[in-house]
Amino acid sequence: RFTPAPSALEGIAGHTLVTSRRPAHYQREVALDGRYRHLQVRGRADGYDPQANCLEEIKTHRGDLALQPANHRHLHWAQARVYGWLLCAERKLEEVELALVYLEVGSQKETRFVERVRADELRLFFESQCQAFLAWAEQELAHRQRR
Repeated sequence: RFTPAPSALEGIAGHTLVTSRRPAHYQREVALDGRYRHLQVRGRADGYDPQANCLEEIKTHRGDLALQPANHRHLHWAQARVYGWLLCAERKLEEVELALVYLEVGSQKETRFVERVRADELRLFFESQCQAFLAWAEQELAHRQRR
């Protein structure tokens, strides 16, 4: 059974546990920043291992991960890909390994899903997401102005 998300405190404790298992050179809470047209995008990736060139997004959960709705995983990959592009742009990387790390809070077991992605693919994804957001924001603004 895939049950409701852990509490915020359980999430913080889970992130702390996962990052404590990483090597000394592992960078925690990596601030990232980028622009697309007039849109500024900021975020904080959970961690980056520069020696492995691996950016991690950590998610806590409770229950059987196989029962996680597909749209949750798609959103998590989208977040990792946006952060991946921001990291590649900032550090002039040609590619990066992205990892979704799921921690089951009861057992403290980690499950990793990994993909290596080229920076140009990540840039295209980032731009398409920003373009979709801007189109929505412009439509929303026009709707509010008509009211």
